Amino acid sequence: MGLAPSAAAAAALREQTQTETDTLAKLTWSLEHGGLPSWARDIGPDTLVIIDEAGMADTLSLDAAVRYVTSQGGNVRLIGDDQQLAAIGAGGVLRDIVATTGALHLSELMRFSDPAEGSASLALREESLRPWGSTSTTNAAMLEISPP
Repeated sequence: MGLAPSAAAAAALREQTQTETDTLAKLTWSLEHGGLPSWARDIGPDTLVIIDEAGMADTLSLDAAVRYVTSQGGNVRLIGDDQQLAAIGAGGVLRDIVATTGALHLSELMRFSDPAEGSASLALREESLRPWGSTSTTNAAMLEISPP
């Protein structure tokens, strides 16, 4: 199962993983107001929920999603760039997690079919003017959260 902060990110995740995806907002709204979608009701010990673009998600939504999934016995992986655009709501938790508990750092960009696009993205991220052909690594992080 995949979740993302925006419908566009959820659609991209669905296309790349060939699995069911939705928005964090849908899950958190459903948790507050009732009427959980079937995919949320089906979360259990054999479920892995990937939250993509976690750096763009607000802290309260991430907290609600992680608490719900782990309370059902599921596992969560937060994937995102701790240097990416911040959440519209109160955010920044991904930076805190990376600083306090650590995270795996991904060293290769996979979403760009043109290597120049990946290099340009990294250059913008790092606010540098490196030549487009240079190589670099990203601080994209993956954090594993398992039920207690």
